[in-house]
Amino acid sequence: MSRDYRHQWGLRVATLAAAAVLSAAAPTVATAATKTVDLDAQSTNGSESQCDLNVLSTFPVKVENVVTNKAVGNAFDFSWKSAGPGGFTSSAAAGSTGGVGAKWTWTTNQTVYSYTGNNCANDICFLKTAGPDPITSVCSTSCVDDGARLTISKGATADEVVLSWTGGTGPFTVYRSSSRVAIDQPANEIGSTTATTYTDRITSTGALYYKVRGASCNQRKACSTNAECNPANEGTCVSRGPFSVPGRSLYSNDITVSSASLTSSLVTFFSPPKEVFRVTSSAVPGAFSETLANNSTQPVTVVTEAYPPGCCPGDPATDHKLRCGEECVDFLTDPNNCGACGNVCGEGTCCSNGACTSLCAPGQIWCNGACIDPQNDPANCGSCGNACGDGTCCSGGTCVGETSCDAGQAFCDGICLDVLNDNDNCGACGNVCGEGTCCSNGVCEAFSACEAGRTFCDGLCYDLQNDPGNCGACGNVCPEDSTCSNGVCSPCTGEGGRKDACDNACVNLNTDPYNCGACGLSCNVSCPSGFKGVCSNGQSCRCVEGTPAPQPPSNIPPPTEPFCQNPGGPADPAPGFCPNPTQ
Repeated sequence: MSRDYRHQWGLRVATLAAAAVLSAAAPTVATAATKTVDLDAQSTNGSESQCDLNVLSTFPVKVENVVTNKAVGNAFDFSWKSAGPGGFTSSAAAGSTGGVGAKWTWTTNQTVYSYTGNNCANDICFLKTAGPDPITSVCSTSCVDDGARLTISKGATADEVVLSWTGGTGPFTVYRSSSRVAIDQPANEIGSTTATTYTDRITSTGALYYKVRGASCNQRKACSTNAECNPANEGTCVSRGPFSVPGRSLYSNDITVSSASLTSSLVTFFSPPKEVFRVTSSAVPGAFSETLANNSTQPVTVVTEAYPPGCCPGDPATDHKLRCGEECVDFLTDPNNCGACGNVCGEGTCCSNGACTSLCAPGQIWCNGACIDPQNDPANCGSCGNACGDGTCCSGGTCVGETSCDAGQAFCDGICLDVLNDNDNCGACGNVCGEGTCCSNGVCEAFSACEAGRTFCDGLCYDLQNDPGNCGACGNVCPEDSTCSNGVCSPCTGEGGRKDACDNACVNLNTDPYNCGACGLSCNVSCPSGFKGVCSNGQSCRCVEGTPAPQPPSNIPPPTEPFCQNPGGPADPAPGFCPNPTQ
């Protein structure tokens, strides 16, 4: 995290950061270092400009960083990440033979180490903003062409994709994305290799896009400002650098920050040098303080983050954030930093509560993108990829053969089945009993048994004595306003008003509260407790005090399923399961 200190009137910008305390070791301090740099890209005057690092005192350590621009007429923005805590970012006006530039001093009571980086992220890089010399600007970490030429083909199995390429310099990084835009984002990286081939296994559907990047870069993306570079995978816009100038660090392996008192000031110098403003920051875990001294006649704006520099936002006890490099991650759920930075959860696992946990249920293992049961899976019996051959099935993690089936069973497609009673394998594997038949002792027989008082009609058993759809005989349907009684259709007639057949019973639709004007139209449903419904002329209902009479049951007996004389056996076992393995 960084804090920005800006002149509203645009003289200079410096960035400064602070983070948590680490124990200090014995200091290693140099007194001064100078690096000459070529800013105008002209061979006639060589490395005309320079960067200086001076140790002004050893305890408390006070370090001075100076950038001097002697590229006549050329102005630059620059970023010197290894200049100290948080780095030194500012600009230098159009150069002169005497030199113009910027100076940064910082003080700390912590141990300081010497440090030199090897790229724009750690060294010093410049971006030309004005001037006569033609200097090309590019995005620092972009790579338009690295010389690698990629070919994609199918693998040996349906889930394999084989990538191969020529050209480029290894090691190579492989990226995969479901979008053709920005494929080589860090989040899309799936592996790296020093070879020129890579096999990927896929589990998703839809179009996938691949990109391979070599370590070298033949051509970078052109730019004129930082806004034209994607910081995630293209870096910043630079025209000169990186120059491996010396830096100072509070830790031995990187440019870092301290929780101890840190004082800095930014000086823009011409002749003589003039201090513009001074900022003092003091950071401790959970909070920090800051003071500002403005020695100019113009207002200065200081932008401060809401939490201590270098720390992740929120409460560590509840937000579970951890800084890994330049990113804050949730160490309880991040599969690339599970419980600790760099702890990557492997294939078939996820990050749960800070620990890599298997995606599979107990007893299962991860195999080719899915969870399988190695005890019963004939394609992965005992271990991933161990397939049982023809005539065998998987039982207890071991491939066993046909002899494991009991009497009356047959080995069908990897499992033992009861061919005496299985409608889909009746008497032999694959012999399916047709409609209206069932498997009895290995033979497909017509349904032969309905319970007493019922007759087999079109696949079901019906009561021909009382069923108006099969009255006296299969398919004999009684007319409307008729009932079926003793196997005979009888019309609904009689005194007292209109009558109809409802649920095979004759009712008066003018007065029946459960069939008022039509079958099933009940007057009782809208009456409150303690009231019953009354039907008037089959057209209207009203509620009167009283208890509703019980609704009469249906007189149409429902059909039932027929059955074989010899009922079928137990349900079919799951695919790949041997019910009777060899003991």
